Amino acid sequence: MKKILLPLALAALSCAALPAFAQQAQPAASAPPAAPANVAQAPAIEPKALEILKAMSTKLGSAKSITFTVATAFDQPGRNGQPIIYATESNVALQRPNRFAVMTYGDGPRSAFYYNGKDMLVALPEKNLVAVADAPGNVEDMLEQAFTKAGIYFPWVDLVVNDPFAEIQKGLKTAFYIGQSKVMGDTLTDMVAFSNSNVMVQAWIGAKDKLPRMLSIIPVEKDQPGRQMLTFGNWTLNKSIPSSVFESKERKSARKIDFAKPELIKKQ
Repeated sequence: MKKILLPLALAALSCAALPAFAQQAQPAASAPPAAPANVAQAPAIEPKALEILKAMSTKLGSAKSITFTVATAFDQPGRNGQPIIYATESNVALQRPNRFAVMTYGDGPRSAFYYNGKDMLVALPEKNLVAVADAPGNVEDMLEQAFTKAGIYFPWVDLVVNDPFAEIQKGLKTAFYIGQSKVMGDTLTDMVAFSNSNVMVQAWIGAKDKLPRMLSIIPVEKDQPGRQMLTFGNWTLNKSIPSSVFESKERKSARKIDFAKPELIKKQ
């Protein structure tokens, strides 16, 4: 699955491409200088780091339903080139195999994404706009189609696929265990760092419950914008989710626009 992560690019209603765990190919950064011959080097990929990431993947991938909140802070260049920080907060609901919803608030208009197993709908309630398109019968294929048709992606999407560990492993170059942290609320977390050719990720994962609490995502290329900090909370797994969560109230009343990439809508 291709990954270009957006805070939420709503069917051409907003577009701010950000990096991801497994983004489209970018030029690789220069290799770091080699350590002196007499200095022992740790393995590039440590088994303990993989063990923690795999435990997280198993916990998330095996859940029949998931809900959580995520606060996302990301930077984009300002008019003087200075990185400007923006923030969003999203409520996410997933019910496998074919229900998915994201309600996003923050620095910009409120937005929402709904998938009910038959079609996907994006909405900007404050502008009374919606876009609807037919969708495949499962969440992963739907996410692929949403990206292809409208450039829609989310910076935490690798956590809600059926096998997060498989996505993390794609192009993996380094992975190592940092230690434990006690600053994520009342949760003791294991800190793991990993990277590929495009991004460097640091993850804070619950030592007992194996759920992610925070992710730092930094592009490998120094001049590339899109650094992100994701903070997760209110995790619930394997609990019933009302079907109304996956349906939009704006479906019938809002003005409809094309479900397409932003640049295509602007040309119409």
